[in-house]
Amino acid sequence: MRTLFPGALEFPLIAVVASTFFLSSPAWAQANFSESFQGVGDGTTAQGGPPTLTARGWTFRNQSRPNNGDSPYWTEFAGWGQVGSCLGHGAFTVWQNSSTRISAWIILPAIPGQIAGDPLTLWTSAPTNAFGMNNAVLEVRYSASGSIGTGSSDTDVGSFTQVLSTISGQGGHAWTERTMSLPGTGRIAIRMVFPPASSLFDFSGSFLIDSLRVGNPPPLPYPLPAPGETVHWTTAMSPVLLSTAGTGQSPRIVPGGTVIVDPGVEVRVGNSVVFDVSGTLALAG
Repeated sequence: MRTLFPGALEFPLIAVVASTFFLSSPAWAQANFSESFQGVGDGTTAQGGPPTLTARGWTFRNQSRPNNGDSPYWTEFAGWGQVGSCLGHGAFTVWQNSSTRISAWIILPAIPGQIAGDPLTLWTSAPTNAFGMNNAVLEVRYSASGSIGTGSSDTDVGSFTQVLSTISGQGGHAWTERTMSLPGTGRIAIRMVFPPASSLFDFSGSFLIDSLRVGNPPPLPYPLPAPGETVHWTTAMSPVLLSTAGTGQSPRIVPGGTVIVDPGVEVRVGNSVVFDVSGTLALAG
């Protein structure tokens, strides 16, 4: 048996990297939607977020009221994610005043198969400034009617009157998974808010989001270990197709987990997949 230490991936020995990689998706009664934010690119002032996502049906709206007429927009933060990239917004470098407020919207596309009780899961992180401050707030909102109106002012919420979760950035926090239950088939929005503040330092903050998922993903056709657990990838599973399909997250061997790849097993890695080996990957034979 040959053991690869954490983070050491020697794919020529065990893997075939697929230049074109497709997986068929099974039919599910519930939603099965995910977004990893890998490779979505930079946001723009005009669109309020990455054009790659708007082309997929996402909507970004900046209804902010900064005193200089300018505010950041949602954009890809490469290498800052829970795994790989994430979507981020925030951080100010100009003086603000007590009438300033930020209201930056993300509206998810309509999600096929979404029903009441479907879980909405996302990861959030709230970095702090040099003074350990982050006064931003992230809201997850719901529109029962399915309308995506958000009004026009910095205080308007339009059709998104139901708050599913309010996440404070106060003091900052590391990557944290959030899960909430959806009330029905309506639309979902995420809104970052900075309330008015008297100074730039009080008005500093940002939020990062990653690995967003609606619905329960289909089970993986191969096992991934929990900490302290050892699993085998067997010839019955071959080829093992590593992808983000169904979860929005790249596959990961967690610290303390071990995967043993049995002799004859072919491992294929999909495009844009980050295979995170924080545990141990061992080659048998």
